[in-house]
Amino acid sequence: MTLGGNSVTATNTSGNTYTASYTLQAGDIEGTLSFTIDAVDAAGNAMTQVTATTDSSSVSFDETAPALTAVSIASDNSDTTLAKVGDTVTLSFTTDGSHSGTPTVTLGGNSVTATNTSGNTYTASYTLQAGDTEGAVSFTIDAVDAAGNAMTQVTATTDSSSVSFDTTAPALTAVSIASDNSDTALAKTGDTVTLSFTTDGSHSGTPTVTLGGNGVTATNTSGNTYTASYTLQAGDTEGAVSFTIDAVDAAGNAMTQVTATTDSSSVSFDETAPALTAVSIASDNSDTTLAKVGDTVTLSFTTDGSHSGTPTVTLGGNGVTVTNTSGNTYTASYTLQAGDTEGAVSFTIDAVDAAGNAMTQVTATTDSSSVSFDTTAPALTAVSIASDNSDTALAKTGDTVTLSFTTDGSHSGTPTVTLGGNSVTATNTSGNTYTASYTLQAGDTEGPTQLYH
Repeated sequence: MTLGGNSVTATNTSGNTYTASYTLQAGDIEGTLSFTIDAVDAAGNAMTQVTATTDSSSVSFDETAPALTAVSIASDNSDTTLAKVGDTVTLSFTTDGSHSGTPTVTLGGNSVTATNTSGNTYTASYTLQAGDTEGAVSFTIDAVDAAGNAMTQVTATTDSSSVSFDTTAPALTAVSIASDNSDTALAKTGDTVTLSFTTDGSHSGTPTVTLGGNGVTATNTSGNTYTASYTLQAGDTEGAVSFTIDAVDAAGNAMTQVTATTDSSSVSFDETAPALTAVSIASDNSDTTLAKVGDTVTLSFTTDGSHSGTPTVTLGGNGVTVTNTSGNTYTASYTLQAGDTEGAVSFTIDAVDAAGNAMTQVTATTDSSSVSFDTTAPALTAVSIASDNSDTALAKTGDTVTLSFTTDGSHSGTPTVTLGGNSVTATNTSGNTYTASYTLQAGDTEGPTQLYH
């Protein structure tokens, strides 16, 4: 007997029944397994060689494992070569049709079901989870044919396609903020605030930034370092200048929005200038609203406390020293000199806050107080004297002498008068005109009557 072209021994199992076996070897001819059976009787008659079964049974020898003709992988990410948590990765493959049943597939180490989409083409999908292994998404495809030949496990695509799984969002390694104010932690209207930050390099494209609620453009200054600036406007929100930094990587992983610096830097926006809550002025004259040469004028004022340093003051056009008397209250004094300008004593008060906001210059009091500087003494515009004698230029005992005079109106109160060395009362007769009289007594000094006023 032969089986597959190989001589084998027939074994009598019982009566006239025999069996013969052969273990197939690699290299044996594939296809229907041939056999021959030969026999002779005792007389030497040879049986016609038997090469076919009587029951149509046959054995087909198959030593060729199934194979795949095409394998590709892609994700449903906008970049099909990348995937983040929640993205679905799909493996597509085509067999040579020699397999039996449905191929078995794993994706990222997870068993998935292969679906026959048409002919010998299959797909298998997996939605990536947090905790799945980052990096290239691995896969395996296994198949067997009807004879049990196992396909060599497939773990690579035929078109070099691949999917990389990325669960790590971009991050910033350094963030700081500063203004171009002389104090970089403060800003006033017109100052520019600059946000500087460095990424870990895993982001895609340019990060998006807001400063003080305003969208601004981030500029790549070098490597992974960026800056974004905004010039503060009147009406922007006062206080700490807020910011946001957002970035995504190529896989679409969004960085947790960054709203704080890494070095504790900050910028506070201040558009409110200092103000004064009280301003008054007085002189040390008996009438505090008036001053003459040698009198000292004192300006007193209270600030709202938002200024920086000591306010600057002028009095009558002269720079003066400001003294802090208590809390936010200050005084500044000036002693008036001959040659200073007569009239209302002018003053200016200036102050700035730490951010550089200048107070509107203050030139008026809050209580309507004022001081008027006067260097001009009163004067008389007309003076005459006469007696009630028939000759008004002469007088005897008992005659009354009357002094008449007119002032320029700049005096205060009633002028004081003496006649012949005697104090007399001046009477205002009209406007700025006065009279004062004295009746001469025996013993008064003879001669011209002396008068004083």
